[in-house]
Amino acid sequence: MSKAGRIFTFRSFLIGAILALFVSVAGPYADSFIHGSATMLTSLPLIAVFLLFLLIFLVNVPLNKLGIGLKKEEFLIIFIMTLVACAIPTMGLME
Repeated sequence: MSKAGRIFTFRSFLIGAILALFVSVAGPYADSFIHGSATMLTSLPLIAVFLLFLLIFLVNVPLNKLGIGLKKEEFLIIFIMTLVACAIPTMGLME
């Protein structure tokens, strides 16, 4: 496959891994210590959606102006990695 047609890129994996690490630390912290809202226990985890919006508007918009923005396929990989990361530290292992 050509580089333009690749779905799984290194930068999508790297950003997804960083966000998954953040989710696996921030989610249990919010649930256990702050006793805040259930950011990761809903059908569509709010923390994953919030991080996706932040990534789109705060990171990707300036990168698109430089011509190196993320593609929608890369957003899909990043979002799936974040969703999976939401399931593991909450209902998967913690409770």
